[in-house]
Amino acid sequence: MRKDQAIILTMAAIIIASGLVMLSQRNQLIDLENKYSLLETQHDSLMLEQMKAQQRLESEMVYETLKTALIEDRIPNFPALMHNTSTVVLSTELIGDVDVPRQVGGYTVLILDPDEIEARAATEGAFLYLRFTRFEPNPDNLLVSIQTSGVFDSVGGMSIQFKLTGKTYGAWIS
Repeated sequence: MRKDQAIILTMAAIIIASGLVMLSQRNQLIDLENKYSLLETQHDSLMLEQMKAQQRLESEMVYETLKTALIEDRIPNFPALMHNTSTVVLSTELIGDVDVPRQVGGYTVLILDPDEIEARAATEGAFLYLRFTRFEPNPDNLLVSIQTSGVFDSVGGMSIQFKLTGKTYGAWIS
């Protein structure tokens, strides 16, 4: 074999080896991209599950607070002030994005934003409604305050602290 043929074969071997190294690096890069994509998908899925769990928690907070206020009569004079109506107006203030139950016990919950409440009062006259004045859905220590309001006056209210102990929530009402 001549010297120039040996050089050509050596160069060809180097080029092939370089190509194999580049191919290996490319495959490793593709593998990393696939793993990153999988991690991104898992992260998005976990974030979605966490968001859904938070929404369920907020909805349950609203339901339990309304149940305590309406069924257990924990807001002073609330039943007497409602004049035996089975529809309760609830303001979306502080709970606009929460999935609010439409029925609590024997009450139908009518959900209105503050502007709709004012418009209704302008056409029907003053009426009482419920509104949350505090809504802090921290999963370990939930703080909620709700009050009966008139279009111009506040009438009464209550605060509830839901505290996670183990796997259940305890409630303290004031």
